[in-house]
Amino acid sequence: QHEAELAEADAIQQRALAEDQRKLAERRFDQVRSLAHTFMFGFHDAIVDLDGSLPARELLVSTALEYLDALARDVGDDVDLQRDLASGYARVGDIRGGVRTASRGDLASALTCYRAAETIQQKQLESVPNDTALQRDLSSTYLRIGDILKRTGDTSGALEAYEASLAMREALAAGEPNDFQSQRDLAHALSSVGEAHARGGDDTKALQYYRRSLTLRQRLAAEHPNDLELKDDVARILHRIGGRLESRGEYEAAQRRYEDAIAIREQLVDADKDNSSWRRSLVMLHYSGARVLLRMDRPEEALGHLDDSLRVARQRAEDNPDSARAQRDLAGLYEITAGTKGMMGDWEAALEEYLELESMMQALVDEHPEDTLYRLLLAASCEGIAKARAELGDLTGAIEPAREAVTIYEELADADPDNARWRERLPAAMVNLGLRLVKAGRPGEAVEHLQAARKRYQALNAADKLDATGRSGLIETLHELSKLMAKLEDGEAALRYAEQAAELTEQPTPALLRDLAFACHLTGDNKRAIELATQTLQLLEGEEDAEAIELRAVLEADLESYRRR
Repeated sequence: QHEAELAEADAIQQRALAEDQRKLAERRFDQVRSLAHTFMFGFHDAIVDLDGSLPARELLVSTALEYLDALARDVGDDVDLQRDLASGYARVGDIRGGVRTASRGDLASALTCYRAAETIQQKQLESVPNDTALQRDLSSTYLRIGDILKRTGDTSGALEAYEASLAMREALAAGEPNDFQSQRDLAHALSSVGEAHARGGDDTKALQYYRRSLTLRQRLAAEHPNDLELKDDVARILHRIGGRLESRGEYEAAQRRYEDAIAIREQLVDADKDNSSWRRSLVMLHYSGARVLLRMDRPEEALGHLDDSLRVARQRAEDNPDSARAQRDLAGLYEITAGTKGMMGDWEAALEEYLELESMMQALVDEHPEDTLYRLLLAASCEGIAKARAELGDLTGAIEPAREAVTIYEELADADPDNARWRERLPAAMVNLGLRLVKAGRPGEAVEHLQAARKRYQALNAADKLDATGRSGLIETLHELSKLMAKLEDGEAALRYAEQAAELTEQPTPALLRDLAFACHLTGDNKRAIELATQTLQLLEGEEDAEAIELRAVLEADLESYRRR
């Protein structure tokens, strides 16, 4: 009996020891998880908007993820732990290659992290399908995945991911109509789906989603007037709406949207001068404002948007050397500043800016070849170098950079055939190359590239009517082909292309009408040539700018020649 009592006492002691160890393990688990949570959400979120914080953010989140991974291996399917683990993967993805915050620009690594978060969240939802917090987390992961697919050239994949997020967020917002966060999340998903449609070339549908998002954001901002983040949301969607209006050729309307967004962003920066994200967004708005002014042929006003923005972008790039986005923003400003200086006639300064841009973008393309935006900016720098060299008289030196731009756009268009931007930039680059070859005295080669551009534009127009930019590109291509064929003394082809260009525009330019008249003359129809030349001279009556005066002199000489025939 004594032995039995001893055994029972020993068993009680062992159970007590086991219970103490269990409680100690639980405390340690809770402590480690709490520490990881503090690293990931507390410390990280406190510095996310500070310049130069990327290395510290990466250290905090990576350390937290290591702790969470170790805990997950020990305890398995703890619901809260798995939720934190998925959040950890998402945040590491943001730091490595996320496009909505400062990141290292490693898109492939970011996508791997986001897919890991998606897998965990989808598995959890199978067990708790009505968990709204988990649904909200997964919808955010879908947005992140869409961002990466969009940037790596998978437009249709991006739209699919964004639509998955939107479906979840519409359901959440319908179920929680008074929940602030659900409504704000819905507004963000609407704008992302709109962006995917814009990439696909459907500006009408893009604007529908953007305007739904704007209405929702404006309502939330009015309901919470002291919430600066909501004001930022309004500025962000105004910026996107401006971009679509600009794409449609509605430049004045686009400029108004940009100016409205700039006014909001200036207030935000004044309220919080340490917020790097808001300062960056203001810089990019000035970039867009300058771009639309250039489209309206107002370079002096455009330069007013750029001086301070370029200074701020340079400082941000210096303060954030690890941030690919900061370097990309600076590159974009170099591009538009160079274009502005070129329009003002300072082509030497423009060439210097374009060469600086090319150097920056080539380094980023070498480091991140999967990022289509870097390749787009590299192509833009090549086109700019070609333009500047041609304007400075180096006609031969302009050809190779123009050819390199075509090659890059071909690669982009082939990799992502659903992307309207690439589909239209490629024929535009082909036209530019053709014009460089014409000026360099190589018309035979030029015909090949202009014909290729014409076929691409016409195929796009047959499949889906081109937007304003694409339509003007097709008209320009046909006009340049007409002039080139006239130079090569192929009157029939010159007339055919000039007539096609005239049919595509409600009001043909005097230059196009002059070339149409000349093509008629080449084919022997001097009566029509005289009628068109006379009509064009009447259109130019009273015009006193240098271009109009020069064209009038040409037309008067033409008429004299036609009448002699």
